[in-house]
Parts: sequence; structure tokens; C-alpha cells
Amino acid sequence: MRGGSISRKGIVCLAVLAAAIIVLCPEAAFAVASMEYYISEVDGSQQPFGLYLPDPFDTNVPHPVAIQLHGGGVRASPPSPVGELSRGWIIVTPDGRGEHALWFGLQENDVFRVLDEIRSRYPNAVDENRIYVTGCSAGGFGSARLPFTYPDVFAAAAPHDGCYDFYWWHTQVWGPSGNVNELHPIRAPLLGGVSPLYVAENARNLNLYLGVSTGDSMGTSEANKLRNRLNELAYAYSYNPFPGGHCAGYRPSEIYEFFCQHVREPNPAQVVLKANHLKYGSAFWVRIDRLAKSMEFATIEASITGKEKDRVEVAASGLLQYTLRLTPALFGKDEISLYTNGELT
Repeated sequence: MRGGSISRKGIVCLAVLAAAIIVLCPEAAFAVASMEYYISEVDGSQQPFGLYLPDPFDTNVPHPVAIQLHGGGVRASPPSPVGELSRGWIIVTPDGRGEHALWFGLQENDVFRVLDEIRSRYPNAVDENRIYVTGCSAGGFGSARLPFTYPDVFAAAAPHDGCYDFYWWHTQVWGPSGNVNELHPIRAPLLGGVSPLYVAENARNLNLYLGVSTGDSMGTSEANKLRNRLNELAYAYSYNPFPGGHCAGYRPSEIYEFFCQHVREPNPAQVVLKANHLKYGSAFWVRIDRLAKSMEFATIEASITGKEKDRVEVAASGLLQYTLRLTPALFGKDEISLYTNGELT
């Protein structure tokens, strides 16, 4: 276990100090947006992205970062600020390469590669506790999928009119019929493992603004599926219906108002993680190391309990090994007790 050692009596001794800093929405004038590029390590190509920096831009001050994902059939363009609400923000628009920008594979890589590019150019200018993602249509796909599979990266997410059940999307658009059972047995777990509907447990600590245009039958149906799942889990979220057809209800101004109210908690007392692929098996201070069976879901719920925050209780299924990265920032005492499925570890 990282961050400490376990004695024979199940006591974890901590030795690393961590702290979190909260920065409120800053005030600044606006700069001019531009198109930039990075060199892809995948194929050596120049990959474009839009960038918007505040003016003046103090590179030694942490800034909130908004990632805006475009829809299908279009490419990245220079970001546009959202009036007074986005003053002082860094705004980026990655380019989802390929015919359909559903933000899988290379498109997912582009998002995080652009974020790394900003960190590299301005090492002190990114507030890691204030990174946000939003988009409509295919951008709604991505701005739900990415924070549900990487829940410790984003302070908040605002998907709109996206698809959250990728089994449904695949069978309707590419499959031979609407029968989920006709999916190839290898493809089905790949789709399920990145589908927000089937890994909704991971949204335990995510601030979610779920937007929907009520005249969009797909968007309404998909939003209702996700709402029902979140309600089953008793998770908090913000549901925002607007009149009109596909993406007509997308409201960047209200989204930025929501973003300004939320900051990531880097050390939550409870972490729930569900994954069927180790690529998505890490969040906050919890990591799944070994699945019990390849491509089948494993779930781990780790909670810090006790009056003095001196106990960790883990409920785990579908896995053979896990790691907890424990630091004093999580606990009230130097020694803690660890229980796995009710037994002292």
C-alpha cells in the first residue's frame, strides 16, 4: 500500500503531508483566442487545439481550466469566452480526430494530451482542483464519459444531449439490430466499461450538471436513463431541461455559473470505483490492481470512518488485489485500522 505500511494488526502508519488550496473565480480582461498544436506521440502528427488565455495572464497564479468538446462532424475552433463568467479562465477546445468525435481512443488521448500541453507550457497556471469539461451531442458523450472513467481529474462536468448508454448507441447506429445481445462478446465489455450508465458508481464525488433539450427524443431518453441510475445510487446531481431540439437548450452561461460553484475535493472520505479494465481502475486514493476475471466488472468502495477518522472500511468484489494511497491529509490520527469486507486486514 502506498503512503504507509500495514502492521500485522492491521495498523497503517502515515508519513506524508498533503494540503488543498481553493481559488475562487478570478477577475481579468479577455485575451484573443488562437489555434495551437502539439506533436502527437502516437503518429508524429501535428494535432490542433483551440486555446483561450486571460489578459493579463499571470503564469504564476493557478487558473481554472474549461475543456469544451465539440460535436460530431466538426473540428476544433478557437474557444469563445462566456461573458463575465469566464473571465480569468483558461479555455481549451481539443480536436476529436476522425469521422465521429465520440471521444474514445485517440480522441480521449487528445483531451489529456492537450491538458498536459497546457501544464507543460504554463507549469504553475493550472489549478488542478478546478478542471471542468462540457459539450453537447458528441461533446455530451465525451463530457460524461471522461469524468465517469477518470472521476478524480474533474471538478465538475456538464454534458448536454449526449448518449450515456453505449450499448444502445452501438446497436442503433452500427449494429445489425436494436438487440444488445447481438453485440460481439468482445465488444460488449469494451462498450460497457466506458459507458456512463454502467459505471455511474464512479460519479460519487463528481459535480454533475446534466443538460437536456426536451425536444430531442434521444437526449431526453438518455438523460432519463442516467437520472434513474443516479437516483438508484442516491447521488446528487443537477438536472437542467430546456425547450427545443438537439442542442438548442445548451446554455454555456448557466454551465459556467455551475462550474464557478464547484471545486474538486482531492481527498474525499469515500471513493467508489467500478471498472472492467485496469486503464480505468484508479481514482483518488484507490486503485484496482488485479481483476478476478478479465473484462468483467470489479467494484471497490473505500470509506474513512470513525469519530477520529482512524478507520478505513473497504467493500470489494470482482478483484484480487487493490492498493490504497494513504496520506495524513485523509485522517485524523497517525495510525488507522483497515478492514476489507468486514475483516481486519
